[in-house]
Amino acid sequence: MWFVFTGGISLSEDFNVESIEAYRQAAEKNPHDAKSYFNLGIACLKSGMYQESIESLKQAIKIVPDDAEAHKALGYVCLNLYLYEDAIEASKQVLRIKPDATAHYNLGYIYNASDDKDSALKQYEILKSLDSELANKLLKLINK
Repeated sequence: MWFVFTGGISLSEDFNVESIEAYRQAAEKNPHDAKSYFNLGIACLKSGMYQESIESLKQAIKIVPDDAEAHKALGYVCLNLYLYEDAIEASKQVLRIKPDATAHYNLGYIYNASDDKDSALKQYEILKSLDSELANKLLKLINK
């Protein structure tokens, strides 16, 4: 899977139970701190704990509704669970908040994964004028 993240999110780092528990405690200690829930959501995502990741990311979004990175991470988790409608909605929120080439690519990627080639091609058309490299990557995926 090739999904584009920005803002310091790295999915290559593994998390152990102790670090997840530390993030969980931070979120419990600071229930109004979106960053605590976001960090817990990312740690759970990286550990394959997708349902808890979704819950934590939704809590972060509830606290800070316009957090594009939280919406992007939520879209990624939903994509991993084949929850395409939820992934599309999360990606549309990213576009609303931060309409850039990466957001269009990710939305096109999800549309393509959900077999909505027409919508994926619409994102490709938008991408052509924003980032030709990402546009070409998306087109290759669509044509597979």
